[in-house]
This record gives sequence, C-alpha cells and structure tokens, in this order.
Amino acid sequence: MRSFPECVPCIIDQGLRAARIATDDERIHEEVVREIVRRLKHFDFSLPPAVNSMIGYDAVAAITGDRDPFRAIKREHNEAALAVENDLNKIVKRASDKLHCALRLSCAGNVIDMGTQKSLDIAEVVDNVVGLSFAVDDYEEFLESLSRADEVLIVADNAGEIVFDKPLVRELSRHARVLYAVKSGPILDDATMEDAEQTGMNRLATVVTTGTSTIGAPPKLVSDEFRELVERAGLIIAKGQGNFETLDVLPQDIFFILKAKCPLVAGQMGVRFGEMGLISNRKRLRRRRAE
Repeated sequence: MRSFPECVPCIIDQGLRAARIATDDERIHEEVVREIVRRLKHFDFSLPPAVNSMIGYDAVAAITGDRDPFRAIKREHNEAALAVENDLNKIVKRASDKLHCALRLSCAGNVIDMGTQKSLDIAEVVDNVVGLSFAVDDYEEFLESLSRADEVLIVADNAGEIVFDKPLVRELSRHARVLYAVKSGPILDDATMEDAEQTGMNRLATVVTTGTSTIGAPPKLVSDEFRELVERAGLIIAKGQGNFETLDVLPQDIFFILKAKCPLVAGQMGVRFGEMGLISNRKRLRRRRAE
C-alpha cells in the first residue's frame, strides 16, 4: 500500500502523542514537532504509511532519548487482557464454530492500539465481542488454505492484543504447527518477545521475531530468517494495519485480520471506516482487478 497526502498530518499527530507519553516537557514536544517537520522532506509516497510513520517515532527517539515510551502502557495492556482471558476462553468454548469465533476474538483485540487512540477499556472490548462480525469474511477461503497448511505463521500486532490471539493459536494448533512473530525491539505498543513471555504466548506457539523494530513487516527491512519463514509458510495471518500496509503486495497466502482505523486503509480493505475484516489477500487483489 502506498502513502497518501493525508498521511503527513497523521505522522505529526502520532509523533506528538508519543512525545507526550515520553515526557511532560512541552518544550520537548515542540522540538519533536519541529524535528518531524524537518524529516518529512524525506517522505516517500511510494512507501507504505507504516514505513513513513517511522519518521515521527524516530524523531521522538532522537529528541527524547527514549526508544520505548510505551513500555509501561504495554505492560498495563497485557495485564488487563490477561485479567479477562478466562472470559475469552469461555466465549470460544460456547461457540458452535470455535475457530471462527477465535478469529473474531483475535480481530476484537486489534482495537488495542495506542497508535490510533488515546485511551482504552479492555473490559468494554470483551463486552462487545459477541456482537462483532466481519464486514469482509473470507472464512471459506481461510478454511481451504488451512486444510493444506502444515505450518501457520501469525504476524502479531500489539501488546494486550496478544492475549486475544491465544484462543486462535489453540484452535489453529489442532490443525498445524503455529509460529507467532513479534517485533525484535520496541516500536509503539507492538508486541515483542517480552510481551510474548509476559502473556504466556511462548508456551502455546513457537515465538519468532521479524528481525526489525519497524511498524509492520516491510519485506525489504525484515531479517533473512523471517523472510524465509514467510516464503515457506502454508498460511500467513497478519494482524493490524501496519502489517496490512506492508504485506499486501506479497504473493503468499495471507489473511489479514484487522479493524479499519483509517479511512484510506478502509478503502484498500474494501470496508467502511471502523469495520473489521478477515481478508484473503489473493481474493482482495482479484476483487480490485475486477473493479
């Protein structure tokens, strides 16, 4: 996915929000904004929004000296999500189609994102889970791909959300080996190995890293090891907007699970702003070519 002019003010807004989390010093907030504006001369519209977003977060790190301003928030989100994990498991246990329910739970967890929102009530997320549905639901294609896969690679998104992925990992493990990919280092509130260990994901799946601390999983920036995992995986599940923006060009059998938190991304997904999707990338590309 390429970037759009609307991405520019969003980068400034995201960077300022991260700066305010890193420090209360308003002078530093102003300096961060000036630095972001200076770096925006390198903005490349051919790159995904997720990659261009690093302009803001790199500026925050350079000015504040803090490369992980979201560390405390991530731990809080993990703890809050773990507190409702039994409720999530009960929802799946009662479902007539446990796998589809686990996919919807996983998408419900995608609401947890400090890059696009200022506050979060995880209990409220759980309360609303049962009524959630996919605006685009490529479940039949998903089942067909899963039936052929010996190995499933899940490319994770955020801390907290990782707990909402655990029921899905359990259901998928009945069919194939599951690899769960997290970031190699901190960026925004994205899940890292530390989050996998805090939430117990490392006891359910083989946890690997993308080899990068960049938003999403840009094919040119991930490690050779991760690139090989992507190429060999029989089925890939990519969570969240950053992964959608950076992996949508790959030919592999990828299913995106996300909520549209940006109108431009919603248009690329084929949904309305705020809607959720379980989207086969191959089917999405066919739909777009037919339009």
